[in-house]
Amino acid sequence: MNLFDVLKEKINITDIVSKYLTLRRAGSYMKGKCPFHSEKTASFTVSPDKGIFYCFGCHIGGDAIAFIAKVESCSQIEAAKIIAKDYNIELPDSVESADTKDWFNAREYYVKICQLFETWCSQILLKHQNALHYLFSRGLSLDSVKLFKIGFCPSDPANLRSFLEFCKKNNMLIQDLIDAKLLLQAKNRYYFPFEGRIIFSIKDYLGRLFGFGGRAFEDLDNKAKYYNSHDNQYFKKGSLLFGLDLAKKFIQEKGEVFLVEGYLDAVMMAQAGFRNTVATLGTACTQEHLSQIAQYADKVYITYDADKAGQNAVIRMVELCWNANLDLYVIKLPLGHDPASFIQQKGDVTILINESLDIFDFILEDYGKDFGKCSFSEKLKLTKKVVELISKIKDNIKRHILLKRASELFGIPVEMLNNEITALSSQTMLEVKKQERSELEHPETNLCAKTQIRHSNEITLLEKNLFSAIVYNKGDLDLEEEKFLIQFFGSPFKELLTKIHGLKNSEASDTASRFSGLTEEERNLVSSLVIGANDDKNTLNELLAQFYKKQWKLIVTKIKLKISQAQKMGNVDLVKSLLGRLETLRNKILKRGGTNG
Repeated sequence: MNLFDVLKEKINITDIVSKYLTLRRAGSYMKGKCPFHSEKTASFTVSPDKGIFYCFGCHIGGDAIAFIAKVESCSQIEAAKIIAKDYNIELPDSVESADTKDWFNAREYYVKICQLFETWCSQILLKHQNALHYLFSRGLSLDSVKLFKIGFCPSDPANLRSFLEFCKKNNMLIQDLIDAKLLLQAKNRYYFPFEGRIIFSIKDYLGRLFGFGGRAFEDLDNKAKYYNSHDNQYFKKGSLLFGLDLAKKFIQEKGEVFLVEGYLDAVMMAQAGFRNTVATLGTACTQEHLSQIAQYADKVYITYDADKAGQNAVIRMVELCWNANLDLYVIKLPLGHDPASFIQQKGDVTILINESLDIFDFILEDYGKDFGKCSFSEKLKLTKKVVELISKIKDNIKRHILLKRASELFGIPVEMLNNEITALSSQTMLEVKKQERSELEHPETNLCAKTQIRHSNEITLLEKNLFSAIVYNKGDLDLEEEKFLIQFFGSPFKELLTKIHGLKNSEASDTASRFSGLTEEERNLVSSLVIGANDDKNTLNELLAQFYKKQWKLIVTKIKLKISQAQKMGNVDLVKSLLGRLETLRNKILKRGGTNG
């Protein structure tokens, strides 16, 4: 039995895609921000009826399996197994392959190892008074400890033996723990790399446990304050965000997120009611972090440390947020405080949020106050940086107001700042024109590029609707007529329908399995063509009648040309066959409701 046949009736593409991004209804479609490129306006479209998606921004499309394969960076078969596991669908043995099984089982086994370590550490924490007392002293409640599954990893040999026994009972080998870097070996002894630390579980946005963050807490402890799992194929510090699995739902509801630096900051913010809070893993925020956030929110709040490092971090965040199409707001904490300590001392975070500044107001206020003390080169660099940021604002009124404020703070005439923006705009236009010339000199020749050109003028709604009807088996079109019909379609329909027709004659018994028989480029193209087709407006008979009527002259001309060639060759049988085909086609058109004679 075909794998895609097994999944077809059991999955809903909307449910699957919604786990990765926020979708909102738009007529009969669902729309959201594309997970495959940064965008401000949602162009990622899902058709629940057809079971496909298509992004009008980056031109990626396909079915539910293709979506998972793209977002999880895996093969079609691996994607199907992920879906099957999430939906508790039992797959036939015939779909198993050694490579797929190894890949899938390896990840599941790694997650299981991490889950065992998490469970054990959580149990140990409740028995370890010093570690538990430390968390309570920082303001955490027991409910928060349990919600985030915070644990403690001890360092004494007795607890190590206890852990190994715990793993043995769960059929886990010591070598498995070493491979997962949860256990290390030196001088014929084993030890925890996380020993003596509070343990925070690090999960991806779907709640899959891929690693840990450890924090030292004892006063006399001289080891590094923080220790994270080593990067591997599942755990990557530059892409994972602490707490995103728990915060995602609240981020989607509010359309905004609080981004903090520490695990305790994130837990305390959530405990204070700000459940839409996530934290980086002790590393600088990356573009990948913000691209994930952009799937659920439009606005990001960050806390600001009033020193040079904090100032530079904010400027860096501006560029990253701009690339991810996120609006950045800065919360200024009292000197010497982080979010956790501020909340612990009964500080009102809501007041700070209400006083937060959008990034442009913040830069003007924060940089302007010390502008007079800067050297000439620093003034020049700062002015250019501020003007560059202001130039990116599309709202002309806001841009004018900020330029006026910058003029007053820096003592530079507004006209001069405007001239600088004009120069920047001219440079941008030159780069765009250069890119356009390059594209004209090196035109792409692939099917997808040709189609995108046709999209703007030649492709008609009739072609789309009929193409969609054929792909999705709408009506009683037999394979013989379908084969005849294909030759009168233009590119790219002709090439795609030829391949789909061939798949219909193979083991691909339904649309889902045939779709998976296409290449990635072909799936993108089919999705782009059928996403806007209206299958309900006309019956297949009406569509065929319209198409034949439109193409009648071309059809007759082609057949007459073949008849003429057959007559010159003296092939009487072929002439009779072609005349018969012409008469059959005329009858079919009349049957379909056509009016040509």
